[in-house]
Order: sequence, then structure tokens, then C-alpha cells
Amino acid sequence: MTLPHSSSGYTQKPTWRWLILAGVLVLICLFFHLTTGGVFLSAGNVVNLLRQSAIVAILAIGLLPVIVSGNIDLSVGSLVAFTGGIAAVLLWEKGWPVWAAAPAALA
Repeated sequence: MTLPHSSSGYTQKPTWRWLILAGVLVLICLFFHLTTGGVFLSAGNVVNLLRQSAIVAILAIGLLPVIVSGNIDLSVGSLVAFTGGIAAVLLWEKGWPVWAAAPAALA
């Protein structure tokens, strides 16, 4: 199948791949919805999923210009894990308040 080129030279991807991907995602959501008794698609769980993925989304948006410009920085994930570990130790084992532990972990 030959796809037309636009004036910018960009070739459109076949839409059937996106439809298959969306279909598989819907099947996965339906599977978990049925196996958890309807809890998976509840408002509380969706909000929880969005909260847990927020840090990854923020890192991805921040890292996008670095990767697009040709510089690849693989240390971001290890730095986030290390900083989170330091913050967890300060919060749970040392009993520090959040307002003190967050800047200390970032320092």
C-alpha cells in the first residue's frame, strides 16, 4: 500500500495499527474490569492510576527536548530512584516532615 506524501515530506502511518493498539487496550481494560468485579474502571482507581503515572509523565516531558536534540541522558531514571530512596529514608526512618525531607533529598 503506497501512502501519499504531504508537502512537508511526512508519510502518514497506517491507521489500522493504531486501531489494533486501541482494541488491545480496550480488551485489557475489559479483562481487568471483569476480573476485579468492576473496581478497575472505578473513578477512585482511575485517579490512582493517573497519580502514579504522573511522575513518569513529568520526566518524559522534561526529557523529550534532550532526546530530540540528539543528546541521550540515561541517568534520569537512576537519579529519580536515588532521590526517592533518600526521601523515603528521611520520611519513614528519620521521621522528618515532608517540607524538610523533599529539599534535603533534592540537595
